[in-house]
Amino acid sequence: MNETNLWTVFQGEYGELFANHRLKASWQFQTATHRLASTNLAASPLRRLAVTMLAGLERTHRAAALAELPGYETRREGTDRVDRWVWDVGSERQTWALRTSLPLDRPPGSAPLVFLSDGRLELTVTYARRRPMLDWSGPGTTLTDTVLLAPRSPVSPRSLRQVRHLTGKGLSVETEFYWPPNPTGPVAGYTAPLLAWIETRITGLTSRPLVLRDEFAQTYRPGHHNFTEDFLFDPHLEPGLDPALLAELRARNIRGLAARAGLGEAPEFWLWGLDDTLRAP
Repeated sequence: MNETNLWTVFQGEYGELFANHRLKASWQFQTATHRLASTNLAASPLRRLAVTMLAGLERTHRAAALAELPGYETRREGTDRVDRWVWDVGSERQTWALRTSLPLDRPPGSAPLVFLSDGRLELTVTYARRRPMLDWSGPGTTLTDTVLLAPRSPVSPRSLRQVRHLTGKGLSVETEFYWPPNPTGPVAGYTAPLLAWIETRITGLTSRPLVLRDEFAQTYRPGHHNFTEDFLFDPHLEPGLDPALLAELRARNIRGLAARAGLGEAPEFWLWGLDDTLRAP
């Protein structure tokens, strides 16, 4: 069944920090409404998409029927459906692959309707040139980003407010954000994902503090059980930021600041350059 929906990148224990940032977007999908018969499952369940996403330092909105996307193809892989298409050209060419997993085998007594939100969406983008990344071992580069998409959830009175203070290398970061409420029932450990940002204040990069509030300008990736946390702050994506501060960042070849914090350990910082390189502060 088709449903009203809004999906975002899951900023939890999955994937990698820069992938979460590069693929940050707000997605809407239109699905087919039909019986789960083998003849209907021969095609993708998705019909149209609309997305507000990043294109370098800009946000762009794209909407189309899937069948009309450049280079579009679809195929079944096991019980999953993978839709592929191409956006942009030359050194910025990107091949997108959206893997949709739906619970098609319905046990007796279960609800007879299946919605997209009952399933799992995994997005992989392959680039024509290498991009920076930050994995468990430190900085590197990659040609492929993979993220999970998740339905957007609102902040509620039960959401858990988090505050982090990171200092070192002449830098100070104070960031506040929300986790979802803790899960109930028996759980074998839990890693909290980011629910929403409140504010980040960065001192030491520019002559005056940088204050970020927009969700596109701040990205999170927790380690297992939140024992470590990776942050990426991108002031160029903050609407209304003082142009003089942005000019200071451009003069120093700084697009953003990546940070890794661990329990009881001094944070690590990396400067993300406008030339797509990572370096020490």
